[in-house]
Amino acid sequence: MNVFFRAGVTLFFYLTLLTTHAVDYKIFRAEGKVGLKDHEGNVLIPAEYDGLGWSSEHNEPVDGVIGYRLASAWGLITIGNKQITGCDYSKLYPANSRVFLAARRGRISGYDFLGAINSEGKVVLPFRYASVDIAGSRAIVSNKSGSVLHYGLVDMGGKELIPIRYNEIEKVSHWYAVKDKSGKTGLYDAEGVPRTAFEFDAVDFLAPGYALVKKENAYGLFGKEGKMLLSPAWQQIRLVDGEIELLAFNEWTEIGTDRIEGKKYYHEELIPYGENYKVVSNGRQWLIDKNDTALTPQHYKRLVMGHNGFILFSVRNRWGLMDRTFATIMKARFDSLKLNEALVFARDSYRQWLIFDTLGVKKSSRPYEQIGEKTGYLWPVMRNGYWGFVERSGEEIIRCVYDEVGEFVDGKVVVGFHGENGIIDKKGDWVIYPQRSELQLLTDDLYLSKSGDLTTLKSIENGTIYFTENEVEIKENYLLEKLVEGGIWKIDFSGQIQNNDPRDERFEEIRRPSEGFYPVRIDGLYGFIDSRNRLRIANRYEDVGPFKEGLAAFRLLGKWGFIDKSERIRVQPLYEEVHAFNDGLAVVKTGQGYGIINKEGKKLSTVDYDRLVKLGNGKWLVEKDSRYGMIDKDGRPLINIKYQYLQDLDNDCVIIKKRNKYGLITNDGVDILPALYDRLIYDAVKNVYLGMKKSTWVKAEL
Repeated sequence: MNVFFRAGVTLFFYLTLLTTHAVDYKIFRAEGKVGLKDHEGNVLIPAEYDGLGWSSEHNEPVDGVIGYRLASAWGLITIGNKQITGCDYSKLYPANSRVFLAARRGRISGYDFLGAINSEGKVVLPFRYASVDIAGSRAIVSNKSGSVLHYGLVDMGGKELIPIRYNEIEKVSHWYAVKDKSGKTGLYDAEGVPRTAFEFDAVDFLAPGYALVKKENAYGLFGKEGKMLLSPAWQQIRLVDGEIELLAFNEWTEIGTDRIEGKKYYHEELIPYGENYKVVSNGRQWLIDKNDTALTPQHYKRLVMGHNGFILFSVRNRWGLMDRTFATIMKARFDSLKLNEALVFARDSYRQWLIFDTLGVKKSSRPYEQIGEKTGYLWPVMRNGYWGFVERSGEEIIRCVYDEVGEFVDGKVVVGFHGENGIIDKKGDWVIYPQRSELQLLTDDLYLSKSGDLTTLKSIENGTIYFTENEVEIKENYLLEKLVEGGIWKIDFSGQIQNNDPRDERFEEIRRPSEGFYPVRIDGLYGFIDSRNRLRIANRYEDVGPFKEGLAAFRLLGKWGFIDKSERIRVQPLYEEVHAFNDGLAVVKTGQGYGIINKEGKKLSTVDYDRLVKLGNGKWLVEKDSRYGMIDKDGRPLINIKYQYLQDLDNDCVIIKKRNKYGLITNDGVDILPALYDRLIYDAVKNVYLGMKKSTWVKAEL
């Protein structure tokens, strides 16, 4: 802690509260010197000094005295111009209304050594410290060893009460929190008597006479008479209207599929983590086993599960890596870590990326500015502003010489080089030499070249296959060319036009195809044509949707239905809104709400829901008036619409919420676990449920 900052805070406090008549004085300047006048303009201190005030930025008198400066040295003088001390000090400023911190320059070292004098100029603290923080009748002081400060506590005569050998000391209420070399903190009283062992991770002020102590993310209370009032076992402790209140940790209970309660855990948060659990408590995370034994240290800011059991952890905004046995592979010294199969990408404090293997062995000989996502068994990397590629060994097999790189397609990749574009193989050899055209790979042999409005389909082996100035859309194994007149041609990769019949001039709009049919608009109404521009479904509809599962939506007289490819009406136009069929079912909407129908148009559910969501197992989550229920894949009710929340676990059980509490029911609505929990989680790995009951604040009985 910066001691001069502490002194500045103290100075501001005392100048604000104790110098009540500061406005009665004014420093004036005459003939290059300064003096002091009272509010009536009477000269109290003649203009004989180079400076008046303090070596800090404040200048007000304190308790009838003020600092004066000749050249660069300071002394103490009364406001009646009586010099109390000579100019013996390199620094001088108030610690409180009676004591002034001062510094003397060492004759040999040239360093400042701090001490304290009183308003009479008497030395009350010898000049031998690197820093001084006066707290009442005691002073927290430090000495420097090399570049390291060691702290202790002395009385105002300089008697050592707490040896000057600790990492940090801070006054907390009536006691002193002392941190040792291990980073643990203990409490001492003002006489230097230890009141606790060095066992706490932190000590904080709660109220006069009370100190919060923190141990392994739990809080305890140290209080009056220098005793431990509450052992560290609480999630939080607070003071409300003069009374101490306590918040216990939440209670988590394992519940088997046989409904029998098992192990209980007491933590703020508990998250299933493979065979173990992750604990989140007071801003820290760690892993425990089923017996609540800590598997990792308990001071990590974050724990993130990676692939193959690796775990990323964060300490003081730095990341490290541990293996599945929780052994540290890489210490927390990186700004960022990324696991990528057999490699670990680590960004250091210089924002450079290094490459390691999963044993923590450095594999790259050079740092990189960026590392991209894997493509074609290689990773793009940037060095000195240029891109190349590394393989899984960390070796840079394609040198960083390219302006930009794309994604590999069958062992080839488009690269930018000196403002042009070319194609290289996975060894870095040129397949297509750089040119000014934009290039896009399609297969191991085919690519598109675009220059201005001209798009050319080319073969690496045989050259140009097809070219056009029209807009082209790439499909899986063909191109769609959008004609200026509004038509669409399908071009296969051999350059052949698959639908080259003359365009019917009646087509006002042609949409993208679905299942071989193109929606078209003729005379303001919609129908469908095939790939040869033959009208397969007459233009008699106000609007149409794409074909899916053999049926397409159509709108007639403002209502929607479905037709098949033979233009037979399979679902009458009765609905305000329809969605495409999926697994033989479609969601439809009437004025009353949503429901589901089959391909014959049969209503499988009531059509009055506010919302339907299809689940992965075919069942439907339904919502009405902000309440939830469930229907089966055929629309039959399973769970009545009465819950605030539903989660289908796909194991014949459903987590529900009612009256703001969670419970468990069967698929057909039979209660398994009563809704008593503030949270309910299913742990599929252990095949147990975790029920949490949230703790509440209670008054402490001390």
